Amino acid sequence: MICSSIGGEIFYVANFGADPNDKIDDTFPIPITIDTAMSHGANNIVILGLGTYYFVSPIEILNATNLTIQEQEMDQTLLIGTASISIFLGKSCQGLTIRLLSIDYYPRPFTAGYIVRVNNSYLDVEIESPHEPDIDRRVHSIFRYDPIAMRPAFGPNAYQFFQETLANVSTSLISPGILRVPLKYPTQFTVGDPIVVIYLSGNHAIELKYMSPISPFNQ
Repeated sequence: MICSSIGGEIFYVANFGADPNDKIDDTFPIPITIDTAMSHGANNIVILGLGTYYFVSPIEILNATNLTIQEQEMDQTLLIGTASISIFLGKSCQGLTIRLLSIDYYPRPFTAGYIVRVNNSYLDVEIESPHEPDIDRRVHSIFRYDPIAMRPAFGPNAYQFFQETLANVSTSLISPGILRVPLKYPTQFTVGDPIVVIYLSGNHAIELKYMSPISPFNQ
């Protein structure tokens, strides 16, 4: 179904084979919807239905003009990357808007909890739900978290610790819910610190190149 809208047309991904909540890769039907919308000119809207979509490869958007990608209702659509990918990869677009969508990953590229033991070689972290004690993951960085404000901590004890990835060294589970995080260098973190552990990943959830202008991603 293609519906008229002010200044353009509306294209629903459901009409191109994207079915939320079926846990089947939606990498192909959604780009097909986007390409079809772009082939009908500028100022068109691509609508994702309510539910969860899964991706193993990026959604590529090339040379779009005044294109909007959004869901039908606020906070009702989730896009999950099942690999270390950028969900949206936009290049050479003008007036691209992505809004009203939430993005997550499984497995997630990070975990979080409280330090229960620390020395110069490792941190032991009690993982807090809904995060998971991911094993065999290589660590990129660690930062101190503010669990009240739900954001990275500010102030003199707020810091992010980067380390070169240790070859053949990764996270391990030393007891139920306790994750051991290897360190290459000594750290300022202490027992009781709430932290977020970021795993090695070279991708951002949204990657945009050669764009002008860009409308903000709302969720």
